[in-house]
Parts: sequence; structure tokens; C-alpha cells
Amino acid sequence: MMVELLSLLIGVAGLGLLIYAYFLRSKAQQLLYKAEVDRVAVEKEITAERREAMFRLKDELQKRRQDFKNELKREQLEIEKAQNRLTAQREALKEKEEWISSARASVQESEKEYVRLIEQAKHLQEQLREQNMELSKKLETVAMMSQEEAKEALFQALEKEVRASHERWLQKMEEEVRSTAKERASRILIDTMQRYTSDCVAGSTSCVIQLPNDDMKGRIIGKEGRNIKVLELSTGVDIIIDDTPEIITLSSFNPVRREVARRSIEKLLVDGRINPSRIEETVSQVEREVQEIIAEKGKDALNKVNVHNVAPELIQLLGELHFRTSFSQDVLVHSIEVASMARMLAEELGLPRPDLAARAGLFHDIGKVVSCRDCSALWRGSNRS
Repeated sequence: MMVELLSLLIGVAGLGLLIYAYFLRSKAQQLLYKAEVDRVAVEKEITAERREAMFRLKDELQKRRQDFKNELKREQLEIEKAQNRLTAQREALKEKEEWISSARASVQESEKEYVRLIEQAKHLQEQLREQNMELSKKLETVAMMSQEEAKEALFQALEKEVRASHERWLQKMEEEVRSTAKERASRILIDTMQRYTSDCVAGSTSCVIQLPNDDMKGRIIGKEGRNIKVLELSTGVDIIIDDTPEIITLSSFNPVRREVARRSIEKLLVDGRINPSRIEETVSQVEREVQEIIAEKGKDALNKVNVHNVAPELIQLLGELHFRTSFSQDVLVHSIEVASMARMLAEELGLPRPDLAARAGLFHDIGKVVSCRDCSALWRGSNRS
């Protein structure tokens, strides 16, 4: 029983092996077939690519052959052009050589003619010298003087004639200068004055303030005169209140203090609060404003006349001239006019430093500010005493 079962198992195993071997064989055949198909496809693809590469190579060769032919033609044309240029240059060089040969021959002929002319000139010069010597001897015999004496006499006569002519010319020029100098000076002054004109500003040592009504006089005076005393002490100005309706007068030799007082009173009138503390506060504020105006006016004057490098103290003094008048004219405006005219006159006369003339004209009245301060100090001292 066991033997039969074993035989059956062996038979089944053998059958399974046969079946597996058949399956492997079938699969191997399929793989071989597929490999053959792939090989054929690859060979076709390689053949197609080889054919395409052949065509491309052929086209490239034809293109390069054509480019080579074109390049060869171009090189041939360039060579022909170069040959033509060389031929033309050779012909031109040949013509130049012929011209040089002709010119050399001509120069040689000219040199021969030049040598002949020089010899002829030397011969003529020698003849002329001999004739001059003969003439000189004859003149000395006729004039009864030597050649040197004749030259000296001729020079003396020429010198007298030249001196007389020179004196006549100098006299004529002197008369012309005298006759035209005054006319030219007047013309220069008139032209300069016409080129620069400005308005005059009137002023004096006092100014008038218009009040809205007479009641304001009492408010400015204040109780027991306190307000007016503070105003006069703060500003250094005399305030004159009389019977003239709606008017008060400010009097001071110092125009800057007079301007401070005028502006302060006008501000107090607009504000309406008039008391000692408010007066002192307003006067201090107005003094700062006036100082700013003075500095601005001084700088503006320097810019107008184009003068620079000025000390700040001088700029301050120059600005104060704006509040001072002389002969009914603003002194600062007058100084600017003088500076401008001085520059123009210097330019008309051709002087080397017109800017220096302008600087001198601008500061010619600067001493009036200092004298004004001194007068104001003396006036305040006399009032205190």
C-alpha cells in the first residue's frame, strides 16, 4: 500500500515537473519571440536613423561646399580688387616719379638762373657802390662839408621839426581834453543818475500817532500818570499829549527808540489792555521785532549792492540807518543809492575795484548812527538831571 502511494506521489511529481518544464519552455519561447520582435524594431529604427543621418550629412556637405565656393569667389574678387589697386598705385607712383624727375630738372635750371642773378646783382651792387662814392665826393666838393657834418645838420633840422610838430600836437590834445573833460564828466554823472533812481522818504525827530478817540489819551496817561511814565522809561522817548484832538506826538533823537515807541503804542491801542506790566511786555516784544527788522534791512542792503564779508556789528549799524532820515530821505536808501552810483562811476571810469567804491559808498554815513546814539544818551541824561 505504501509502495503504491509512493509510486503515485512520484508519478504526480513527475507530471508536475513535466508541466512546469512545458510552462518554462513556453515562456522562454515567448521571451525569445519578443526579443526577436524588439531586435527587428531596433534594427529598423537604427536603419532609419542611419538613413536620416546620411541625408543630414549630405545636406551639410552640400551647404559647406556651397559656402566654400562663395568664400572662394569672394576671396578671388578681393584679390582682383587688390591687384587693381596695386596697379593703380604703381601707375600713380610712376607718374609721381616722372613729375619728380621733371621738377628736379626744373629746380636745377632755377638754381642755375638764381646763381646767374646773384652774380648779376653783385655786379650791379658793386657798380652802385662806386657811383655812390663818386656822388659823395662830388657833394662834399659842392657843399664844402664832410658826410658826417651833412648827417649832423640833417638830424638837427629833423629834430627841430619833430619837436615843433610834437608841441603843436600836445597843445591841440590839451585843448581837446579840456573841452571834452567837463562834458564827459557831466554825461557820466547824468547816465549814472538815470540808471539808478529811487523815491525819497520824509522823516524828522518826531512822529505823530493817530488815536481812535480822545478817551485814549487818558488811558495812555493812566492813573496818576503811571502808564505814560512807564512808556517813557521803557522806550526812552518823550510822549507829548496836548489839546490837539485824537493825536499824540513822540519825540526822540534816536529814531530806533522812536520806532519802538510808535509800534508799542499802536499795539497797545489795538489790544486795549494798557497797564504798566502790559506796557513793559509789549515794549520788550516790539524791541525784538525791531532788532529783527534792523538785521534784515542791513542784510538786504548788502545784497542789493552786492557787498559781502561784513562784520555783524556793521550790519546792525547799517540796518539802523533805515529809521534815520537826512534831508527828508531815508539814510539807508540814500546809502544804497550812493553805493550803486559809486560802483557805476567806477565802472564808467574803468577803475580796477568797483566793489571797493560800492563798499565805501554804502558805509559813508555809518557814523550818523553812532552820533545819533550819543545825542540820545545826552538828551536822556539832561532830562534825568
